[in-house]
Amino acid sequence: MELIEIQPIPSQSFSLIIDKNQFDISIYPLDNNNMAIDIILNGSPEITGLKIVPNTLLNPYAKTQNGNFVMSTLDNELINYKKFGIEQHLYYIPEAELNV
Repeated sequence: MELIEIQPIPSQSFSLIIDKNQFDISIYPLDNNNMAIDIILNGSPEITGLKIVPNTLLNPYAKTQNGNFVMSTLDNELINYKKFGIEQHLYYIPEAELNV
């Protein structure tokens, strides 16, 4: 797994190049208690407006050859942007680790 740096702010967008793929990611409030994520892969939307569920694969529709992402929290705590980079972390999981 590869740690992806995220900031403890409510809305953020960034781009990553991983394994020759460009991921454009946006994380933002969905409502008062939940956060959502958009993942664009090489210019094509993979997911938009998906509620972030802690400790589960963020892109349930991903083809494994492109890897996947997970938001890690302690004790399956709800996503709280104030804890990003402190107790809650975003990870990229490459294909080799998904197929174990």
